[in-house]
Amino acid sequence: MTPDEMLRLGIEREQQGDLAEAERLYAAAGEAGIADAMNRCGDLMAKRGDDEGAEQWYRRAAATGDAFGAYNLGFMARQRGDDAEAEGWYRKAAAAGDKDAALELAVTLAAQGRPDEAEGRDHAAARGPADVDRRFFWLIPPAVSLSITLFLLPIAIALVFLSDFSNESCGSVADCPKDFASLDHTGWLIDASGIVAIVQWLPAYFLPRVLRLALAAVPPLLAVAAIVNAWNTPIGQ
Repeated sequence: MTPDEMLRLGIEREQQGDLAEAERLYAAAGEAGIADAMNRCGDLMAKRGDDEGAEQWYRRAAATGDAFGAYNLGFMARQRGDDAEAEGWYRKAAAAGDKDAALELAVTLAAQGRPDEAEGRDHAAARGPADVDRRFFWLIPPAVSLSITLFLLPIAIALVFLSDFSNESCGSVADCPKDFASLDHTGWLIDASGIVAIVQWLPAYFLPRVLRLALAAVPPLLAVAAIVNAWNTPIGQ
């Protein structure tokens, strides 16, 4: 039986609940150099409480360059409180393109009080392998915000004009003071939405990701508020 066949048969045995036979097959395939079998053997050993044996298999998998083996070692190190070792293994796994490792590395760095590095790793997890250039990632939130705002503002402006001319009996502020005051408020919301959509680009580069996203949400929300306010202000009706 070839190592690949032993691996496939081990998977079948594990699915059938025969964990002892599955572990034996995984171990045999692992001895033949199959990294996936090494990790699976380690998983089964960890499930039955043999952490030392599991770690040995994970180390053998990681030695072949397997990202999942490195991730498993990082996870075990973090479970026992060794963040320094966990960071090292997560870095190796993330460099090999493991997204889960990049996320766990971000969590580990954040726990160590290194939020700037954590944010960078969080971005890396979102994109996959670390060879993708994300220098312009900060542009995305304000760009999306501006696009949504530019779509919403014409709707709000159109509703203002429709409300303004919906009834000839309200031709002045004196005729319908409350309604015109409400439209003035809508105009303020429209102006504020447009201004924030433009000026948000200035601080976006320097803000942390959470604040950048929060700021990007402001212009569309103001535009929606303007639409709602204009919709609820039919002059003279």
